[in-house]
Amino acid sequence: MVVGIDKRPAVKTALSVPAELFDQGEAAANELGLSRSGLYASALKDYLKRLEQEKIRASLEEAYAEPDDPEEEAVLAGMFTRYAEAVRDHE
Repeated sequence: MVVGIDKRPAVKTALSVPAELFDQGEAAANELGLSRSGLYASALKDYLKRLEQEKIRASLEEAYAEPDDPEEEAVLAGMFTRYAEAVRDHE
């Protein structure tokens, strides 16, 4: 049984990518010592994580779009700074 990166059974799939992207992926997998499947799974996991972070960021921006007073604006600026640092630290 093939096991995926999350220790559950892996799902086989076929996908098409442009030849140049495929070649770049093969080179990256070789450099990193990963299988093609490992590289694609890791890349998809990272991409989905970034999408989720973007959704959270967009929700926060919407919720705090227009601060009511200067003090609230300063608190919001600090929150965005800490959030940006946290995201950068986890990339």
